Amino acid sequence: TVYNYFETKDQIYLAVLQEEAQAILSQISVAIARVNTPLDKLRILISIKFRCLRQASNLCNLDRNKIFQTLPQGEVIWREYLRQEFVLVKSILNLGIKDGTFAIVNLNLVTKTIIYALKGFEIHWLMNENEIKYRERVEDYVRKIADIIFFGIVGREKIGNSSTRSKLQHRKAICPLIK
Repeated sequence: TVYNYFETKDQIYLAVLQEEAQAILSQISVAIARVNTPLDKLRILISIKFRCLRQASNLCNLDRNKIFQTLPQGEVIWREYLRQEFVLVKSILNLGIKDGTFAIVNLNLVTKTIIYALKGFEIHWLMNENEIKYRERVEDYVRKIADIIFFGIVGREKIGNSSTRSKLQHRKAICPLIK
């Protein structure tokens, strides 16, 4: 039986959490290694993350269910997952800085902002979408999120009509992620 390998239900649950976290991170790493540009890598990260999280219900529900209060080892797994996700996002952004795609003043702040924004979306979608609706909409959501991250919220016509600064200065001011 399973109890030959684990002494308690909590140990089984922790093993499942650990496996879910590693599976998501592994799939993301493999997928982003296949594309070249930082923009594509970030889009792929977002897409794979949302597809995988839909299936990793134990990991997704950890934070929401406050399981940390009764099972502190779950928090250790969760925090390590977030740390590794932070490293992945930061490495993509850093690559974009080096190749001139991104103009980022505070790399850690931008990385955290992206991760927190994605976390907010993931909670909303995972709680409010049925499976069919979710699969149909995930790619559209990913594209829209990526556009917001990459280009900000100011309309392009507003960038083009800037009278006080050049278009490039205005674009950098409103969206410091893209050069």
